[in-house]
Amino acid sequence: MKLPLVPYGQRHNVILFDPADPKSIAAALSEYRQLLDCNDVLFGDCYPYLDVEFKVLQAGNIRRLQVSDAPLLNEQTFAGMYTDTHDEQLNTVLDYASWQQEYIEDGDEIFISEIILFALAIGFPQLEADVVATAESMIGFARRLNDSGDMWRDSETIFGIDALFLLAWHKPKYSYLLSRFIIPEWDIQLLQFYLCFLHALLAREGWSADLVKAYVYCDNPAARLGFYCSYDSCLDEPVLPSLGEYLQQHPEQYQSFVAQVKGRFSEQAMLIDADCEQGFNAVLSLFQTLVFPNTDQWDEQEAGLVMPIVDATPFMGSSLGEQAAQLKSELQTELLTVQPTTALTFTYSRSSHSAFRRECLEKGQARQLRLGEPRVSPGFASAQEEQDFYDDL
Repeated sequence: MKLPLVPYGQRHNVILFDPADPKSIAAALSEYRQLLDCNDVLFGDCYPYLDVEFKVLQAGNIRRLQVSDAPLLNEQTFAGMYTDTHDEQLNTVLDYASWQQEYIEDGDEIFISEIILFALAIGFPQLEADVVATAESMIGFARRLNDSGDMWRDSETIFGIDALFLLAWHKPKYSYLLSRFIIPEWDIQLLQFYLCFLHALLAREGWSADLVKAYVYCDNPAARLGFYCSYDSCLDEPVLPSLGEYLQQHPEQYQSFVAQVKGRFSEQAMLIDADCEQGFNAVLSLFQTLVFPNTDQWDEQEAGLVMPIVDATPFMGSSLGEQAAQLKSELQTELLTVQPTTALTFTYSRSSHSAFRRECLEKGQARQLRLGEPRVSPGFASAQEEQDFYDDL
């Protein structure tokens, strides 16, 4: 079906499906995966955004998705998430006002169809594999981009992360998908409030095997601290037990943690920025955030997150540094035996990001040309006037 051009506030890529039909939901997830895997989901220039919206197609009629379409997104669900975490800011991060809007009209600048689709799919047990596969595609795209500045859903929120939080909240075994999505080049200054998702899971679950795995698979050191620190204190103080504290109190769990680390690196290297490559130790990085550091001794050159003094912190009968060195040695021996080319880190350079970003935006421009004239934001007479305005900022 050829869609008519839509007014400002909607997206070029429109995926139609029937929210009552699990096969149709699966097809929508599949189409979304294809767009993500082909890097064909962004539009814009200075501030790209997710150029995808899911809409309802029933009886030949097309309309925007509503919160009421997904029983999982009822008021009690979100109120429960808010109450259980005791985190006042979770309300804001989830954009609770959007969920309470009686009806989302065409032209309303509310773009929550992705999380509604996930909520619908989570409600069908037979679609679990489709949901996880789609989450993997979202994570893969985020890791290829490795820049939260190019991951906006609208002017205030990042795409993908709240859908992955909903999945983790209802199925904790998938919490590691959420933590993997928070890439190393995540703007902690601007977007640190999203760390309350990780904090909320730990507040409810404690350091379960699922949350330990989520910690181990997280490549962003500040996000690993965010599990047990309150984001609204700018990570200045822990408010929940750190993973290091938990392991010290439950030494019988330490070997399980070691196994998680080995399993993680056998599956996926740690993504790092090229600027951090020299002397970077992926295993030590995981150990350094096991305990809360003395922020006065953070090394600014490493974003305050590589803390040499932490290496000597007593841990499991020796020190964090010694335990990390032993585990790294074991990992290198075991992984190189299986696959000689295995590395613990994968370096992502600025040039790689620029080339990938350019590819994504060129596809967005081609998508726009297929659909007609550029859309113009309210208050501008033409697309050129709007571009000139942003060029002058």
